[in-house]
Amino acid sequence: MPDPADAIVANATSLADAVRALGHTCALIPSVVDTSVTSVESTRSVALLVNPIESHGIGLLWKLADRMPEVSFEVRESWPLSDEAVLDIERHARKRANVDFRRRSAPGPEVYGRARLLLVPHLIDNRPRVVIEAQSNAIPVLASDQPGLAEAVGDGGLILPPDDADSWAKAIRSLWPGGAEYDELSRAAQQHSRREDLQPSTAVAAFEAVLRRVASDEF
Repeated sequence: MPDPADAIVANATSLADAVRALGHTCALIPSVVDTSVTSVESTRSVALLVNPIESHGIGLLWKLADRMPEVSFEVRESWPLSDEAVLDIERHARKRANVDFRRRSAPGPEVYGRARLLLVPHLIDNRPRVVIEAQSNAIPVLASDQPGLAEAVGDGGLILPPDDADSWAKAIRSLWPGGAEYDELSRAAQQHSRREDLQPSTAVAAFEAVLRRVASDEF
C-alpha cells in the first residue's frame, strides 16, 4: 500500500508504530513545547486537571474529589468548551467545596501556579503538551496506562489504570503530604523534561531532515 502522504510524522512511539504496522513510513518527532511560557514556582496546593472533557477523564476527577475532601482540585478549561459543557462542569464543581473550575486563558505561568500534581486520566492514547509543561516545573504527573502517556511521563510520575479510582486516590494520598517519595518524583519529572529529544532544536532538526528527504524524493 503506498504512503498516503509525502511524509508522515508522529509525536509518540505508539502512534508511529501504529502507522508503520499499516505498512507506511513514519518519522518519530516529539512535539515542540516552549516550556518557558509556563515556567513558574508553584505553590503546590492543588491536583490539577487540564481540559475537562470526557475523553480526558473528567468523570474520574469528580469521583476523586468525592473520595478525598481533604485534597484541593483545580479544573482548567483548555479547548474552548460549549456553553452546555461549561454549565455542566460548574454544576459539578458547585457540589464539591474542594473543586475550583477556571476558564480558559492564554498559556502562561498561572496554569501551573498552584499545581502539586498534574492529573492526566485520559481514556485515549495521546501525548499532550501539558505533561512536559508540568514536569519542567518539577510537578509530577499521574497519567492513564496508555502507551503515549507512559512514554511522555517516563519516571517523572506514575502510570495508573484509567478506570480504577481506588488506585488514583491511593497514589494522590501517598504524594499529598510531600516527603521523600514526592521529592524524588519531582526531581525525576524535571530531569525527564530536559531530555535531549524534547529540546526544540532537536525536534526542528529532525523535522528539517524529513523535509529534505521529501524534497529530494528520498522519503
